[in-house]
Amino acid sequence: MGISPGSRDAKSTPAPIVRLLNVYNGTRMKQVMPLVLLISTFFPAESTRAADDFTVKIMASSTSWADRSVFGHAWICLGVNLSSGIKEDCYGFYPRNGGLGQVVGPGTVDSEFGDKKPLTRFSHVEGSVKNAISDSQRRQILTMIREWGTKSFNLIDHNCISFANEVAKAAGLQTPTPIAATTPMTFVKELKTLNPGK
Repeated sequence: MGISPGSRDAKSTPAPIVRLLNVYNGTRMKQVMPLVLLISTFFPAESTRAADDFTVKIMASSTSWADRSVFGHAWICLGVNLSSGIKEDCYGFYPRNGGLGQVVGPGTVDSEFGDKKPLTRFSHVEGSVKNAISDSQRRQILTMIREWGTKSFNLIDHNCISFANEVAKAAGLQTPTPIAATTPMTFVKELKTLNPGK
């Protein structure tokens, strides 16, 4: 007998396992059970995850390693607490083009890791705010990252700080306003003041 989509067991069972159980009926259950237990290790139900399994960190530096900007840089890191340790993916909002495009022009969201951005630059981080988030908030932020990859960049009022500020809102943090013409470090300091203990 399979698990019906609306049953109590289906709601607490990860989707990959539900599909597996519906394919293999009771006559094969004894053979399938070891595989079910193995999959459940890698696809735990959301309700079984700890409250701090997902985190977001807003970070800032007074200097930018991307374009040597005197204004600095703000970016975000999404963390996932795995059995092997914490895995982080970090993203920042940048001008897509050089020259005048660094002032006004197309924007892009880029990974903060890569050959052109040496890891030693993280030693220049001067401020950060960290907050635990839910799986749904994490998914919302990932959607925002994709959407911001098509937005325009404006050094004054639609820049890396704007991106980090929107992520902070999605993470449930109190955010400063206005943020136009402020520096990344000032932004993170105000964010920290509004969210004590973060």
